[in-house]
Amino acid sequence: MRSLTDSVANLKGVGPKRVADLATLGIDTIEDLLTYYPTRYNDFTPTDIESAKDKQKITLQGVVVSEPLLVRYGYRRNRLTFRMQVGNEVVIATFFNQPYIKKQIELNQQMKKSISVVIPCKNDGALLAEALESLAEQTVKADEIIVVNNASADDTKTIGEKFGAQVVNEDRIGVLRATATGFDLAKSDIILRLDADVVLKPDFIERVHQIWTNAAESSGKKVVGVTGSARFMLPGRKADLYSRLYLGAYRAAVRSTLGHQPLFGTNFSIPRCWWEQVRESIDFNNSLVHDDMHLSFAVRPDETVWLQKDLTLDTDPRPLHGIRQFINRFRRGF
Repeated sequence: MRSLTDSVANLKGVGPKRVADLATLGIDTIEDLLTYYPTRYNDFTPTDIESAKDKQKITLQGVVVSEPLLVRYGYRRNRLTFRMQVGNEVVIATFFNQPYIKKQIELNQQMKKSISVVIPCKNDGALLAEALESLAEQTVKADEIIVVNNASADDTKTIGEKFGAQVVNEDRIGVLRATATGFDLAKSDIILRLDADVVLKPDFIERVHQIWTNAAESSGKKVVGVTGSARFMLPGRKADLYSRLYLGAYRAAVRSTLGHQPLFGTNFSIPRCWWEQVRESIDFNNSLVHDDMHLSFAVRPDETVWLQKDLTLDTDPRPLHGIRQFINRFRRGF
């Protein structure tokens, strides 16, 4: 039986050359080999490009937005390049002497762009259950679902946990504070903000993925927000008519001032890295203005918001109850 003090030369498969190589690392005995630890560990967790430092080795995830180009410039020497959308930035990926990778790269190939769903909720447990059930039935599942329990007196917390959502408490009452708490916890590339009283079509998350892929390919201003529409759950033609009037009033009130489409709080998504950039500019003490309006005004001159009218979800018609709702919508807009 071998001893720990025996030379590594006694191990099967270790010849004179390998013994010499191990000796350069200070490994002479079997004990040396067993207790030799690496000087560093490589962390391949995807990194936010906005926080990367110069010359730092990082792992990026993104969407391929250009055809891969293979250039040969010598015997067995070649270079493969393509562009990737990573968050709000476009980077050039380069591989040397690995031409076989070209077959594995597809234009618009989604390389695990993740989506976090954030739902602020205050005493809407029954409606929240319907929203979470529709999220559970998606053809493409969200990477995480965060329910922000905004000082609810009902069973919001229990219902959120029942459906496997991450439930966090925010005792400071107000949709702006609740939304910010959820956004701060989100870990995905894209944050999808929904209300608790919505019901999604089964392909909703899948469509959000595709829309952000299209946004990455678009020219012109950088897309930092995608906003959809909503359809009130009413009988007959009332649903479409009232939905257009309600959303039209909101958009008309602020679009000309913003210079771009406003985000609609019931149905919008933004990159997490953009939220981290503009968070400090948000006035959390202004409870009159909701989160969608605050973020709409945070969009900078070289950025824009996409309006995707066909990205529609069903929502409870509560906002139509009483003239005060319409007055508040215009008031917030102005």
